Amino acid sequence: MESLGVSQTIYCPAFPENGRAIFMGNLFVGEQPLSESPMKDHPLTPMRDSNLARLLGPQVTKPVGLANRLSVAKGAAFLADRLSKLASQGVAHVVVDAVANDDLYIIAEACQDMVLLTGGSAVAMPLPELWAKQGRIERSAASGSRSFDPGPAIVLSGSCSAMTNRQVAEFLSKGGPSFRLDPLRSPRPAMQRCSTGWLRRIHPSPPDLRNRGTRLGPCCARTIGRRSCRLSD
Repeated sequence: MESLGVSQTIYCPAFPENGRAIFMGNLFVGEQPLSESPMKDHPLTPMRDSNLARLLGPQVTKPVGLANRLSVAKGAAFLADRLSKLASQGVAHVVVDAVANDDLYIIAEACQDMVLLTGGSAVAMPLPELWAKQGRIERSAASGSRSFDPGPAIVLSGSCSAMTNRQVAEFLSKGGPSFRLDPLRSPRPAMQRCSTGWLRRIHPSPPDLRNRGTRLGPCCARTIGRRSCRLSD
């Protein structure tokens, strides 16, 4: 935040459509508080507290506050005023409630001029439409449509959530190729050698990457392996 020259940001990791909601500063997974969800037993970051302000407090150096559902329900102007009042009190980090998709639109409208927004992708989803209505971007840019060249892709899955585990199981059940990184059993150099070897076996003649005309040679394969190991840490 200091590097960006901003004095306040919001935290809203809600995605109501996918069952992630925040109410009175507490994150819910479906109808379960975070601390009662499968994430409570995450092997690296067990979630034993559902209150985002308490989770955030030890990780930052400035005060943490809350803009609760009552503030959000009163609209973008009221929420913006609430954030402004918190800023005047020196509150730099604000958890914002969201229990429905309409809340996300209100939050985005109130915070659209913030240099830094913190949260899941859902809180940023309304921004292109808002900016297009104001003429700040072209309507075509707000559509979000992009074209990609066909070809193979690599998915790095580092989540231990119940949903991700089901998605991985579904992928494997259909014969999808996979390689498991286990930082608890294998030292990093061994994981790196194994993962890059696996990449070469499944793609002996790799495609160009990012339209740069660069082949996925040993150097690129090693880089992916190193980054995979870091993610697994």
